[in-house]
Amino acid sequence: MYGNKRRYVVSIDPENRWVKLSEAMPWDKIEEHYIQHMSEDNGLGAISSRIAFGSLYAKETLNLTDAEVVEQISENPYLQYFMGLEEYQSRPLFDSSMMVYFRRRFKPEFIAQVNEYICTGKWSGDDDDHSVQNPDELPPDGVAQARQAHTAHTGRNVCSV
Repeated sequence: MYGNKRRYVVSIDPENRWVKLSEAMPWDKIEEHYIQHMSEDNGLGAISSRIAFGSLYAKETLNLTDAEVVEQISENPYLQYFMGLEEYQSRPLFDSSMMVYFRRRFKPEFIAQVNEYICTGKWSGDDDDHSVQNPDELPPDGVAQARQAHTAHTGRNVCSV
């Protein structure tokens, strides 16, 4: 009746936890960290920092294996939105073996620093102790809403991811 190729358009709900988390993430700091941990012989140039970090973050948040997170990303438009994709892609963005390389670039200490930012709005290690983003630029209660949405869904505080 419909054939093999149906166009399926997804409207993104701004109240979705992944949408809220995407607004609360310090993507500029994540990109800066990612670039610092690249070299010419192990560059990962084709995979963005947002996809690399977002994959790790989703894996830990959802308590998935490497293979499962790749599958979830390919099936979930909200995860893809969180990772900065502008349109839904049904094919896997990368092979699950790439998760090993992502973990090498984003150590647990850095992920803890990101979690602290999500919870407090402040980036630890900044000499002048200012927020990465002006709190006025965040959506209304953006960090708090992202944290609440995450906690409600997983039963775990986002700060403990």
